[in-house]
Amino acid sequence: MTLAEYFDTFLLGDLGMFVNIDFESLKGQDDAAARLLKLYCTIHKGACGAELDNMLKDVTKAKAFMGEMGGPGGIGRIGGAAAKIPKIADIARGANLVKVADFLDDLKAFAHYAKHVRGVMLKNGKSTVKAGGPDMPEFGSFDASRKAPRVMMGAGKSDGVIEGIRKSDRVLVRLDQNAGIIGFRSPDGVIKSFFRPTDPAGQMAQKDYAFKYFHDQF
Repeated sequence: MTLAEYFDTFLLGDLGMFVNIDFESLKGQDDAAARLLKLYCTIHKGACGAELDNMLKDVTKAKAFMGEMGGPGGIGRIGGAAAKIPKIADIARGANLVKVADFLDDLKAFAHYAKHVRGVMLKNGKSTVKAGGPDMPEFGSFDASRKAPRVMMGAGKSDGVIEGIRKSDRVLVRLDQNAGIIGFRSPDGVIKSFFRPTDPAGQMAQKDYAFKYFHDQF
């Protein structure tokens, strides 16, 4: 399994170490995602790697205690209203990835998840609130938030997705017009970004702004 899949399983208490996570203490905490990851990395020594451990060094670890039964449900129990799930999120939950397209590494993938799904910016071992909050809360888990861009930025494209090649760097740019989500993939298959752009001035509807943002790349 990937780090993302292990992390999701850990939150469900299925790794053989019955960890009861105190989800109540995480409510209202802007760095809840980072605290949970810190707990995971602390219990599973060496699973996250030195770079990710260093990034989380100043983060407060989530509270937990060892029990006889698995802990409560996953990270979605923390709270917060999720938007209606777009089609691509459904595809991500169990899709076969036709072509290898992925983030550079687990660290980049988790930082992307924390920022766009949980609204937490992780940088230099510190966490801050993302302005405007999460833009893709519907993906819920780390694993789903990693599979979704791999599906959209892999081989072929789904209905409602338009694409173009940016001349300056040959990056593939795709826009899911139904979900209002845009993705960027380098010529060597590395996903550079995947998010739902919104008008900073608050004047354009999100999907209209995403369409403009897409065309501005060329």
